[in-house]
Amino acid sequence: MKLTRDQLIGLYPALPTPTDPSGTVDRKATARLVEFLCSAGVTGLVPVGGTGEYPTLLPEERRAMVEVTMDAAAGRVPVVAGMLSPGFKESVLAATDFAAAGPTVSCSSRRTTT
Repeated sequence: MKLTRDQLIGLYPALPTPTDPSGTVDRKATARLVEFLCSAGVTGLVPVGGTGEYPTLLPEERRAMVEVTMDAAAGRVPVVAGMLSPGFKESVLAATDFAAAGPTVSCSSRRTTT
């Protein structure tokens, strides 16, 4: 899915990452959340996009969250993978990993100094 300027207007909620009792990404709960949000009319979805758990998840758990979000969204809305890594190199690694999962785009939030 190609993201256009017009698609950047609207509601893109950051998704919390549901986990099961063992602490891994709960794929069924995530799929239900995506279905609920798509049914409610969101413009897009932002997995691992700023609800606080990014630093507590392993890279493979972040990717799993992006993958299940992509699968559940099924092309209905853009998926913008959140990259909240503290450093540039880690952000590049996250972007590369997320790209394999197939999100529409990845976004980064990084403090810069001058």
